[in-house]
Amino acid sequence: MQTTETSDGLRFAGKVVGLFGAGIFLLPFVYLTSLALLLSAYVHGCAWPTRPFLKAYAAPSNQLVHAPWLGRVYGDYFEFWVRITGADQPSGPNQP
Repeated sequence: MQTTETSDGLRFAGKVVGLFGAGIFLLPFVYLTSLALLLSAYVHGCAWPTRPFLKAYAAPSNQLVHAPWLGRVYGDYFEFWVRITGADQPSGPNQP
């Protein structure tokens, strides 16, 4: 028979594992959104971010897109934000 302390400990462990899993799933979406916003700023002529910074910051996204199962979701999500922010329509001096 489980005591109250044991069931509370299991409940806490379940919450930690659930939050960790949610974080691992959601963190790439936050990263891809920030990447699209930075790319848009660069394309539209802002002084920051610089091209070398963008290349370094974007490096992990190449691995995300090739990830099994979720790669297509990540790729479509990034393309959505690129269209929304207008990063696919250069209008400033910084054009990739």
